[in-house]
Amino acid sequence: MGSIAARLQSEKDATSASTLRQVRNNAMDGSVVLDINLRSPWYDPKNVLDLARGESSNPKKLALLKLNEEELVILEDWCDL
Repeated sequence: MGSIAARLQSEKDATSASTLRQVRNNAMDGSVVLDINLRSPWYDPKNVLDLARGESSNPKKLALLKLNEEELVILEDWCDL
C-alpha cells in the first residue's frame, strides 16, 4: 500500500484512504508493506503516521517501510527522533 493513495483531497480519494485503513487494520501483524511518498502539499502527517502505525487500539508491525532519505528525515521529525 502507499501513502499517495491515502490522500484525502476528493471523495474518490477519501474512499481509497478508507480502504487502505481497513486493509492496514485487518491485516496480519508484519504482513503489510507501506510505501511512503511525501509530495508537498499532498500529504497529512497524521494520515501518514496512522497508516504506518496502524490502529491505535491494536497497532501492528509493518513488514517493510519504503521511503527515501528525505522522507526519513521528515518522519523522524514527526516522531521526535
